[in-house]
Amino acid sequence: MDVRENPTNSGYSIVYSTGELTNVEYDQNKKQLLVVGPKEEFSDGQALAYMTFFLTEAQRQADGIVTAHRCRFVIPKIAVF
Repeated sequence: MDVRENPTNSGYSIVYSTGELTNVEYDQNKKQLLVVGPKEEFSDGQALAYMTFFLTEAQRQADGIVTAHRCRFVIPKIAVF
C-alpha cells in the first residue's frame, strides 16, 4: 500500500492508495476515509475533492456553512440562472 501522510488540524484524514478495484471505507474511530482505486481515476485530485465536499456537507451545515448550487443557460436574448 502506497500511503503518504499529510496531517490536518481537524483530526480527520483521507488516505488514498492505488489498487485495481475502487473501494471507499470510512472508519469513524480513526476519523479516516480510506480510498483505494486505479491511479488513473484519481490522478488529478478532483475525485477526492468532490468526494470530500459531499461527505462533509452535514458538518459544514451544522457549522453554519451552506452550499449553493446554481445552473445557468442562455436562450436567445434571455439568460436564466
